[in-house]
Amino acid sequence: MTRAAGFYNMLLEGNDPAIVIEPLNGYRLKEKMPENIGEYRLELGVPEILNVGSDLTLVTYGSTVRIAAEAVRQLSVHDISVELIDVQTLVPFEQKRCYILDSLRKTSRILFLDEDVPGRKLRLYDAGNP
Repeated sequence: MTRAAGFYNMLLEGNDPAIVIEPLNGYRLKEKMPENIGEYRLELGVPEILNVGSDLTLVTYGSTVRIAAEAVRQLSVHDISVELIDVQTLVPFEQKRCYILDSLRKTSRILFLDEDVPGRKLRLYDAGNP
């Protein structure tokens, strides 16, 4: 939720309309509040790489980040190295640099995880075996 405050502060400086979606489970987490919470800003369109990996790129956001982080931990027990990317903003998306593309070049595999409607199939893109 500290990061959400950084987004709110950034958005309040601009004139563009915005929608901020806060995952409810974020309110259950304990985190240190910055002393400069009113001045704290986060640039929009810059993903956060939560875990560096080499076998798979896992891209997610919102409520699924904690689920993905647990999956990364469980896969590491089996020597599967996952790069976990929290996109943080959907619009703008990867404004300055291509974090996701750079990661995909490194791992050659990508998985997008979101809170989709039931009935969708999971698809894993493997550059070596499309």
